[in-house]
Amino acid sequence: MIVLILFLTIVFSILGCSQLKSNQQSKPKKNEKKLVPNDLVAVNDKIEEVVDQLEKIKNKKEEKKKVKQKQEQKQAQGAQKQEKQQQGGKQGGQQNQSLAENVKGVTQDQFEKLWSKTDDLTQQLNKRWNNFEVTAQEDKAKPKDIKRFKDDLNQATEAVKKKKLRESLVNTNRLNLDLVPFFKLYKTKMPIELRAMRFYAQEILFLKGDWKKRKEDITQAKALLEPLKKKIKKEKIPKKKFLKLKNSILDLKEVIEKKKEELVKVKGRIMLENVGNLQQ
Repeated sequence: MIVLILFLTIVFSILGCSQLKSNQQSKPKKNEKKLVPNDLVAVNDKIEEVVDQLEKIKNKKEEKKKVKQKQEQKQAQGAQKQEKQQQGGKQGGQQNQSLAENVKGVTQDQFEKLWSKTDDLTQQLNKRWNNFEVTAQEDKAKPKDIKRFKDDLNQATEAVKKKKLRESLVNTNRLNLDLVPFFKLYKTKMPIELRAMRFYAQEILFLKGDWKKRKEDITQAKALLEPLKKKIKKEKIPKKKFLKLKNSILDLKEVIEKKKEELVKVKGRIMLENVGNLQQ
């Protein structure tokens, strides 16, 4: 009987420990982070949409500038030819008018439509933020982080309303950096450093001629390489992808220091592409 009692005691003890362990595993850890809420993802996606739309306007403006330069060049060539051949004023005027018609660029109506769509997307971004703000407050986001995002969102919205391209690009892109503290509240697979690097790369591309701020941005991006390296090693991401990003940042830093505008465009795009490859 004594042996039987001891045996049953041991069995019940083992079963009890197993049940306790099972219950402990089924319960979420006290400090375990929640998954990223859909409302925050929606804010992030809408920021990217607005930036993409603004870049379309930027590209159209550059296209229009090139067309105008081409038009002026052709008109100058036509004037020289006219002078050389000593032709009549009427014929020369007709020739210049024809040249102008052949090199028409983006119309004002097209720009209006692009800005109108950008304004609509910005309004949608404001709504997405309004949806997430309550969740951010519930999940103990810092009031200063919420205020920073709201202030920058207001600036971006006003810039779009006034059709100020540079301000719209810079202020909307800044929202990417403003989102970093919110993403830190949740469990994410993508390292936060990549989100910040994306911001710096885009700002460098948008801040044409502002070499001081560009140097600050690339320095900040370079400083993120070491903490990013540790996280990438933990996630078992191919080392080659990290090295490509590192080299592109160093290359961009070099051309910024030399103030090579055209090379900044090339190297900046490569850095953005490498950030995107690591985000996948």
